[in-house]
Amino acid sequence: MFAPGGLPMAPFRPPSTSYMPRPELPPHLQSLFNPRPPLPFMKVPVKPKCRPLTGIAEYVDLFEEGDAPERSVQVSSQHLKQLEKEASIQKHKENQQEELKKYNPNEYPVDSNAYKTLFVCRLSYETNERKLKREFEVYGPIRSVSLVKDREGKSRGYAFIEYENESDFKTAYKNADGRKIDGRCALVDCERGRTTKDWKPRRLGGGKGNTRATRPKGEKPRPDNIFDESRGYKPHGQEPAKPSSRSRSPRDSRKYENRNRPPQPRYRNNPEKPRRDDYRSREYRSQDYSRDNKS
Repeated sequence: MFAPGGLPMAPFRPPSTSYMPRPELPPHLQSLFNPRPPLPFMKVPVKPKCRPLTGIAEYVDLFEEGDAPERSVQVSSQHLKQLEKEASIQKHKENQQEELKKYNPNEYPVDSNAYKTLFVCRLSYETNERKLKREFEVYGPIRSVSLVKDREGKSRGYAFIEYENESDFKTAYKNADGRKIDGRCALVDCERGRTTKDWKPRRLGGGKGNTRATRPKGEKPRPDNIFDESRGYKPHGQEPAKPSSRSRSPRDSRKYENRNRPPQPRYRNNPEKPRRDDYRSREYRSQDYSRDNKS
């Protein structure tokens, strides 16, 4: 077949749509491509009829008379602990309300001046009054030191220090916060029971700060170390922290590592000590050369 003015064209052949195997396949392979037999005809199953419902009047005499017995409720141990905890909290709140009605700090038999008294907390249980007086005498003369103790005579971790002068009290209030005493950083505050209106102590549901019970889960308390370790400062006797850098480039870390390396000799291969003139720059040598020429 020729096209006008062109090359001869091949005859058109429609695409093959048959996927049957070629006849040259052996018989045992041709049997694998034979069509399956048609499905057998099945009738739709008929839905069977249900049996009719009958009455129960003949069984009424067999029923028990009276109210049904109460079912025994089984409480798990975890739920029982939760109920006991809620009852204990409710009882504690009721006791707090009763004690709060009797609370009046102005009726306490205390002759100290509230505006000269410093409150110190977070003390070590081994700290005594003599130790406190020696630590806080640096701010001024002290009139009295009262370390609060329980019925067994053990320290409760806080104390009241009365100064003779109000100016010394203010100085201690500003500068003594975070002072380390017996390995713990103490906190200071003014006496609020007789100076602040409607003040409630911690045992009656008041106070400042939080406790382990009111602190959110996962939050850590204030550390005893008041130094800022993020800037490389640490207490005396400890190594400074590695300075934090915003850049994460390996060059910065390499510079920091090189600082800690011991000094190495510059002229390891040449045992002779370099001469003084070797350290001179080109400009310095040119100046010497020009001076020699002028002379």
